[in-house]
Amino acid sequence: MANNSCIGWKFSGCEAAKEASAASLSTYTSKLFAMCDPQGKPILPPRGETAETCHTAEKAVVNAVLCGTGNAYAPGIGLPAAKCAVAEYLNRDDIPKKLTPDDVFMTVGCKQAIELAVDILAKPKANVLLPSPGWPWDIVRCIYKKLEVRKYEFLPEKNYEIDFESVRKQVDENTFAIFIVNPHNPNGNVYSESHLKQIALLARELGILVVSDEVFRWTIFGSNPFVPMAKFSTIVPVMTLGSISKGWTVPGWRTGWAALHDLDGVFKCTKVLDAAKQFLEINSKPPTVIQAAIPTILKDTPEEFFHRRQSFLKDKVDLAYSKLTHIPSLKCYLKPEACTFLWTQLNILDFVDIKDDEDFCEKLATEENLVLLPGIAFGLRGWARHSIDMHTQTIEDAFERLKSFCDRHSGNMASNISDDWNFSGSHAARDASENHLGFYSSKIFAKCDPKGKSILPPVAETAVAEKVARTAVVQAVEKGTGNVYAPSIGLPVAKSAVAEYLNRDNLPKQLTADDVVMTVGCKQAIELAVDILAKPKANVLLPSPGWPWELARCIFRKLEVRKYEFLPEQNFEINLDSVEEKVDENTFAIFIINPHNPNGNVYSEAHLKKLAELAKKRKIMVVSDEVYRCTVFGSNPFVPMARFSDIVPVMTLGSISKGWLVPGWRTGWLALHDLDGVFERKRVLAAAKEFLGITSKPPTVIQAAIPAILKDTPKEFFDKRHSFLKVNADYAYSRVSDIDTLKCYMKPEACTFIWTELDLEKFIDIKDDKDFCEKLAAEENLVLLPGIRTAFSLSGWARHSIDMDSLTLEDAFDRLESFCTRHSKWPIPSPSPPPPLHLTFHPTIHPTIHSLFHHPFHPPFHFHR
Repeated sequence: MANNSCIGWKFSGCEAAKEASAASLSTYTSKLFAMCDPQGKPILPPRGETAETCHTAEKAVVNAVLCGTGNAYAPGIGLPAAKCAVAEYLNRDDIPKKLTPDDVFMTVGCKQAIELAVDILAKPKANVLLPSPGWPWDIVRCIYKKLEVRKYEFLPEKNYEIDFESVRKQVDENTFAIFIVNPHNPNGNVYSESHLKQIALLARELGILVVSDEVFRWTIFGSNPFVPMAKFSTIVPVMTLGSISKGWTVPGWRTGWAALHDLDGVFKCTKVLDAAKQFLEINSKPPTVIQAAIPTILKDTPEEFFHRRQSFLKDKVDLAYSKLTHIPSLKCYLKPEACTFLWTQLNILDFVDIKDDEDFCEKLATEENLVLLPGIAFGLRGWARHSIDMHTQTIEDAFERLKSFCDRHSGNMASNISDDWNFSGSHAARDASENHLGFYSSKIFAKCDPKGKSILPPVAETAVAEKVARTAVVQAVEKGTGNVYAPSIGLPVAKSAVAEYLNRDNLPKQLTADDVVMTVGCKQAIELAVDILAKPKANVLLPSPGWPWELARCIFRKLEVRKYEFLPEQNFEINLDSVEEKVDENTFAIFIINPHNPNGNVYSEAHLKKLAELAKKRKIMVVSDEVYRCTVFGSNPFVPMARFSDIVPVMTLGSISKGWLVPGWRTGWLALHDLDGVFERKRVLAAAKEFLGITSKPPTVIQAAIPAILKDTPKEFFDKRHSFLKVNADYAYSRVSDIDTLKCYMKPEACTFIWTELDLEKFIDIKDDKDFCEKLAAEENLVLLPGIRTAFSLSGWARHSIDMDSLTLEDAFDRLESFCTRHSKWPIPSPSPPPPLHLTFHPTIHPTIHSLFHHPFHPPFHFHR
């Protein structure tokens, strides 16, 4: 093969861009990210993360693609519809002279708008004023065009206002323009209207144009509102640069603009307009498919989208700024009012081995996998720019690394570790934490072998929420109706919706929105009920067995708990005699669960009335946890306790978690069914408001969806769910009946589990229900929850989930039966083969039943309820 390296080729790479590229931001970012260790801790900021854009923008682009309106080449100066849309959009700013489409030029992002501004104005010996610090693309283009750059400065102590004296010193007869960035990158400030007017007057005095880069105008979250420079285009000619990249978080869409705000035709007579057209004819054009979407994007994007984005940024700025105050070697003169970063000065003298900002950033990247951009990239040494456009946990991680790095290199790291501090962890919640279901479920799941057979119930499964509920939340997200903080007692529309929903129950007194408070799931409703009623020496009646969260909260509040019992042989009715025995002068309430967890029964109307009459006799309130009301599939219909609120004061607790299969949405309620104003006289309502004013609140975005969820969910959804649970309950009950060591007193009428008593005398090596469940998990990877005194408050029992698909349920009971046989004292005769759950039915006779075994319900196992 010939040696082509010796041939005298007549080409070589041009070095025209070499110096300019060295000053570009990407040069610094690429270099710093390359210094990070991809095998080490996560590299921050995470380069792969992108902020969510506006759905309006996404749909507009999709529509342009599907309709083909963006498939052709656009004119060099831009698609007419896009130019018109930008002009109309900027005209909203109440500028003195309205723009026309002819005043607007579409560009490949704001970068090309900068190139346009520089290239059409640059002349031999000309110079331009650029900010220091400032966005480096301005200087990059000037270097590339061999244009002299003169830098003006800021006054950090005055919220980074422009130092006008520094401007005056730099201007001469060859200066043609001053470039400003508003909101400013990297300072993060927003110029006031009066300051912009001063800039305009100064520019007019000096005879120069103002070029205003306003690409961050949609990221303002501070108190200083955005004012466009064009507002003063009656004083001085203004060129506005912008794009959709920052406001809509779509920098990859590469579409921006330059708008010429003319002053008495000066742009036309100086041929600036012609030069812009000529420049764009010979340069790259922005994607037509995005330009075609610009009218919809600019016109139809909801303000809520920007508000949400701005709120996000404000939260992150507040967090980052507070974190920075704990790092003595760094200083931030101004909490940002806009943009997506924090601009900090480095006290180089504080460091023992850092020579400048570039050295600081390189060592930080190498040691901590954290990338900050050095001030030199923005034209000002001794500073650094830190991104804050990340999730809260990521920011906290980033600042922990930053502080650790600064401490190491400043010599301030503490050399001694001491326990001689005036604080320690409280034990207040320790006892209570051992009395909630999460404690037991976590402990028992840990006994399973992740490498063995599949762990049952399958905790990783998630149910598909009801369609109306999903749609309602999506709409709340898209409309932004749930982006703000709600009142502590709940969003008014959610409170009204819950009141209307509960009023369907034919109550003796109709609820109003004022009778309802929204809570973080039913758990917080329980906390609220306990906390607002608890007093010194008071006691409360709780069911045994019962849902352990009531017990856990009472223990936390140091409240005496007295447990009442049930009559298993009478479908787990409450033993009203045991209630009567427990009540004394310090008893303030009885808590009931209906439908009952874990018994699975539903109280009859007659039984509830007896309970109400007993509570009235003993002058105690009834608190009714009705979270499972939407899971009733037995013959006994659900009757709300509030049906008897004309006899006794009733507090109803509920949530959407079980009925709509959305426990992760964390939204519930507490409703006060008053009796002759007793709740108001006894300050119960006032106490509820006070409690909620100092505690966590349910997600507003879900509260905003509550009206549609409660009103529009079709009955068919619940019918299908009930049928699914009934089939599984029937099967589970039949399987338990064939296991000699287990006993189920009642086939469940509701809920998602079966409650069984263990015949411990028949086991050879099982000492109690806790031992049973732990060994079952270890041997069979099957998790049942023990009835143990501190879980469901009844030793010798176990709760088995039935909320799984048919094949999984069969597998679970096969394992349970095998385990019980192995550990039984006596050989157990093999029962007849269990009936298969997935039977084939004649479709003409049983079409509904047949569909049950093939429908898409595969709900999860919710251990925490």
